[in-house]
Formats: sequence, structure tokens, C-alpha cells
Amino acid sequence: MGNKAGKAARDDPARASSSASALAAEDAHAAGAAADAAAASSSDPPTHEPVPGLRVVLDVLSEAQHDRVVSWLLKTLEQGRAGALRGDTYAPIPDKWQKRNQSREMLQFGTYTHSNRVESFRDVAPMPPELKTVVACLQRAGVYDSTENENALPTSCTVNFYEKGQWIPPHIDNPAFDRPIVTVSLRSTQRMTLGRGAVFEETETRDEETQTSQENPKSLVTVTLPKRSAVVLRGAAADEYEHAIPPVLEPRVSLTFRALGDEKSPATKKRVARADAIRAQYRAERCKIREVNVRRGFGLVGPKGAVGRVGPLPEEVAAAEARRRAREGAVAAKREKKYSHAPAPSDAGGVCRASDAASNVLSVSKSRAKKEAKKAAKAVAKRERREADARGPGASQEIADDALEDENAGREGKRETLRAAPKSPKSFARSADGVTCVERRGKTRSCPPCPPELLESSSTVSANGGGDAKNATTAQSPSERISTKVIPRVELENVQRVYDAVAKQWHGTRYRAWSGVEDFVNRMNLRGALVADVGCGNGKNAPAVVRFGQTRGGAEVIGCDFSIPLLEICATERGDERVEAFAADAASLPMRSSCFDAALNIAVLHHASTSDRRRALVSETMRLLRVGGVALFYAWALEQETGGVSGHRFESQDVLVPFHKRAETVGKKKKEKTLSEDAEDGDRDRDQDAKVSEGEDQKVSPEDGAARVFQRYCHVYKEGELESLFDHLREWCRVDRVYYDCGNWCAEVTRVK
Repeated sequence: MGNKAGKAARDDPARASSSASALAAEDAHAAGAAADAAAASSSDPPTHEPVPGLRVVLDVLSEAQHDRVVSWLLKTLEQGRAGALRGDTYAPIPDKWQKRNQSREMLQFGTYTHSNRVESFRDVAPMPPELKTVVACLQRAGVYDSTENENALPTSCTVNFYEKGQWIPPHIDNPAFDRPIVTVSLRSTQRMTLGRGAVFEETETRDEETQTSQENPKSLVTVTLPKRSAVVLRGAAADEYEHAIPPVLEPRVSLTFRALGDEKSPATKKRVARADAIRAQYRAERCKIREVNVRRGFGLVGPKGAVGRVGPLPEEVAAAEARRRAREGAVAAKREKKYSHAPAPSDAGGVCRASDAASNVLSVSKSRAKKEAKKAAKAVAKRERREADARGPGASQEIADDALEDENAGREGKRETLRAAPKSPKSFARSADGVTCVERRGKTRSCPPCPPELLESSSTVSANGGGDAKNATTAQSPSERISTKVIPRVELENVQRVYDAVAKQWHGTRYRAWSGVEDFVNRMNLRGALVADVGCGNGKNAPAVVRFGQTRGGAEVIGCDFSIPLLEICATERGDERVEAFAADAASLPMRSSCFDAALNIAVLHHASTSDRRRALVSETMRLLRVGGVALFYAWALEQETGGVSGHRFESQDVLVPFHKRAETVGKKKKEKTLSEDAEDGDRDRDQDAKVSEGEDQKVSPEDGAARVFQRYCHVYKEGELESLFDHLREWCRVDRVYYDCGNWCAEVTRVK
């Protein structure tokens, strides 16, 4: 990956080979300056409390050894840029870090890490002899205790190439690595800062000069790392203090040596639990500071290495913010004016005076005030007419009016009787989070069985053009792919095209994640996680993932679905939720294995029409997860009487669920149909129902704006059926939990290897 800051590093190999003596003189001069600085600092009184477990060892390499190691590293870096190194040994600068001038190019040997996460599935080269020589020098310098055996020596090395201005934010090294953490500094003398959580809040975005003059020596510890020195982090220095590298002043290379611990050992488990607790504490402290103090800064501006801009917002941005606040205030005031006031009370006779209604026109909505005024005017006119007739001739008319009034009174009495009649008590079901109560539908809607002819005509074709279907659908390992890549006709006609046609109306009723899904995302405690949303639809689950991940290092969502209109809604309506979506069949996902920390498969399984497709769908979702990743599956249950909230009653496991699509009117009222047109529409609907029942194609046109009923295909699950889909994945997947939630069978499944 090319970058402006990396240009000097690309020229270094040639410069090293052509003028080695000049480089050696340069390094000798830097070493002398570092020695002078160290001597000066040793004579001055300490300005901060020492960090327990921190140790700096000088001159672990000689000048000749230093030059040889640097020359080899720069040549290896060029090989990595050219793609000549094994697997993921070379790591370029990610785009999102390059924009902030954060991070650096890397070479990784033995173990691959990304964003402080260990990714053991990555293929990297083992530690080469050149770096093992550095480890031997560290042993001779006493960096590793003599009591430590050979197994305690480092097995991996991360090489960081810094250009001027590049930096690393505060962090604690992944607790999966054994302690100590040893970093050797090459090429130049730089600084490292250590602190406990919130002390970095005010300093992590400052440039070098500002940080030097304003940092708090009692809370933020600054350590000088001379060239050819090693910094050793053990105990509190490694597990309680966060360390960072401020923007470097000169090109620097660092070698970080670590050993990956045994994840099953008590020491590793204890260290991981301790690190998680400390990280959570630091996140909470920073959140408190950000809530109380407004952080100054706008945009990625300023000198290289500076992340924020201190000072007021630019004039045009401040004006835009003021307009936005004024617009939101006007909308809120209008809403309050429209809905916060009640209509005028009626008089003792039960009739609202016209004057009272007129006086409340400004207190209620215009349409409601208009109706109240008409109603009051009619009542007043009727009363005045009856009084005038009573005083003069026209007794028959008065009798007629009295009769009409009695009739109206009788009708009103019936209405009052209906209103006073006891209503059936509402029924609720408690969701999987144990807190949310969902009201059950009062009406029960029957869903007829799917015609057998429709299912039989939807046989799938394997990816190899046929063959033994049983062998093709038996996956025993993550590498074995299920060959069910052809979507059956019933899923195309009665699932995909139905969702294409009703996407807008569907989005209007599915606007947030279910409470059970939110509970799962919250319990997973995702830290900087990458989450796959298989069958994402309109992206309703993404806000919950992002919201719960904000205080845990952030979370990103990648979704897929086979309905393009729903994906378009997801892209336009969820733009602020950091969700990316693309079109794909959930039974054959075009994504790499072992990339995601968690996966959601919500209301997708009940649209798979064959057992092969169902097994393929769960296999593909589990394939995406890294080892230890967890997936949540939701599928409609056959047993709706015990806690279903949708109001459906399924007559079979394979059913057609009606969806009533409203008519779309744009700018004018719907045209009134004549009797002949209405009869023709009725015949057409009956013909369509007959075609569906006979297994013929259900043609769906998303552009059709008329109201109609679509038939969605669903396979609903009996108790015990959902977990049986994972029987063929037992060697590398484990079903942790199966439960019933508001008419759905749910399963939480972990990938174990």
C-alpha cells in the first residue's frame, strides 16, 4: 500500500547498501545523543512515580548487530510490499488508520495480530534466524530471567516500521500473550507514555510539542527508549498500565517479542479476566469524562500526528449546526402544539357550543377543530329549529323531530352499551431477555398448507451438476462445503419476489431488532467485533449491534440478503450505523471463513424449503465465525399457542403465510372502481388463488401499486428440530442453548475449532 510517509522507507535499502558507513556514523551520532540524554535524566530528580514491572535495558545490541538487523528488516519489508512473503506475514497500513496517520507497516512472524486481536487462523512465517539472534542477545543482557525455561522464550515477533509523525494509541497488549512483553527500539530514540485509562483522554490527540508542555507528570509517565535498548513490561506495567507511542520525530523500527500462552491454563484465564475488568473500568471512566466535558476539535486537520483541531468550529459548520438545532426545535414545538392540548369540554347538556369549538381551533389539529365546529353548529341549529316549531304551527314537524331525536338517542344508547361491555383481557408473552413483554394478537389467522406440487417442482440441483444428494449435504468439517447453490423455485417466487414487492411496507413495520436479539448482543460483550447479519433484510439489527458495541471498542456489521429492494432500504436508512450489505444466497455465502466474531441469522431458516438447504444455511453461517465465535438463530415455531404473538395458526409445517399489501397512492386518491371492474378484479384474484393452490408460478411485480395478498412460503419448526440441523457439525460446532421466544425456536451455537 502506497503512502506519502512511507517513501523514505522505500529508499532505505538502496541507501543502506550504497553508503553503509554513512548510516553507521548516523547511528553512532544518535546513540551518543541518547547516552547524553540518559546521563542527564539519571542526574535529575525523578518527576514521576515509577511504574511497577517496567524496566529499560540499554545496549542490548551492538552497533554492528543493529546495522545488520536493520538492513535485513528493510530488505524483508521490500519483499513484503512486492508480495514475496508467505501468507499474511506482511501487513500494509489499513486505510482507516492511514487517514489519521496512525499505525505503521508491519511484519509478523509466529503469530498474527490485528487491532490487538490474535487471529490464529492467519498464515504467517515462523520466526527467522535473524530475529532469534536478537532473542539470544536479550538473554545475554538479562532481559529474560534465568529461572525461565526455554518454553518461556518468545515464539512470535511483530516488526513495526514507523515513519515521521506515525503513532500508536493507548492500549494494553492482548492478555492471551504470556508476560513479559519485550520491545527493542531500532534506528532512533523515541518516547513511550504509560498511564491508567482516563489520563490519556486529554493527551492522546495532541501533537509532540503540545503534549510535552501540558502532560501531567503525576498521572502520565513518559519513558525514553534509546536506540538499541529494550523495554520490558511485566506485572502492573503490562496488565494495568496502558502504553502508547506519541508521533515519532524520526523513522523508527521496533521489534515486539511475545509468546502465546495456553488458553486453557489457569494463569492465562486469570490474566484475561483481569485485563477485561481493567479495560471495562477505563472505558467507563472515559465515557464519564466525555459526557461531562465537551471535547474540542473538528475534523482530521492540523499537523501530521495531530488528530483533532483545538478551537471553535469553522463558521460554515457552526451555522449549519445552528440551523439544524432551530429546525429540530420548530418541529418539536409544532408537535407539542398539535397533540398536547385536549378539545374543549362539552356543556351540561352534552352539546359542545360552537363558540367553544371555535375558541379551541388553535389548540388542536386543524382537521379535528373543523369536525368539532361542524358538529357543534349542527347541534345548535337543530335545537333552535325545534324551539321555533314548538312556539308556532307545525306540531307534526316537532313530533317528527322528537321521533328522530329518540331514534338517535337509542342508537347512542346502544353504542354506550357496547363501550361499557367488558373487553377480553389482553394477553402478553415475555421475551427472551426476561424483561420485555409483547402483546399477543387478538385475532387468529389460519395459514394453509403449501401445495405439495409447489414443493416437489422446486427440487434443487447440486453445484457439481447432480450426484448423490446425501453425500453432497453431509459436512463434517469447516472446509467441506454443502453443494446446494441453486435456489428452489418456491423460494424465488414465494419468498424473494414477495419481499421485493412488499419491501417498503415491510420496512415500515420492522424498524428495530427484537428484544431477544438485543439481549444476545448485549450478553456477548462484543469488543471491537465484526458481526455478520445473514439475511439482514432492511438492516434492523445493525443499530442494536452498534449501540451495544459503542462502549466496548466499537462494532461493525456486514449484512447480506437476496432481496435487492430491502438491501437498498438498508443502505439508505442505516447509513449512520456502519453497516455494509450485499446481495447473496444465505446457503452459499461469498465470504471468507473464520472472519467474524459473531453472527445473526434471524427469521431466515424458515424460508429454506428443503432439508439440504437448511443444513447448508446453518453450515455457511457457522463457517464465517472464528474459533470461539457465537451465532444466534431464530426460526418460526409450529407451536404458536404456547406463547406466539403473531396471531398465526399453522395448519402444517410447510405453509403459505398471507401478506396483505396495501395499495400505493401517489399524489391523489384511489380511483373508485365500477361494479364491472370490481367483478373483474374478484375473478382475477380467484384465478390467482387457484394458480397458487395448483402450484403454478405466482408472478410478482414490485412496481404494481394495487392492493393484493401475497403468499409467503415458510417451513415452521417443531420442538427439537432446530438443534438437529447442527448434528452434522458436531465436530466443530457446539449448541450452547435452545429456547422458545415469542413464537420462535432459537439456538445459540459456538464454533469450537
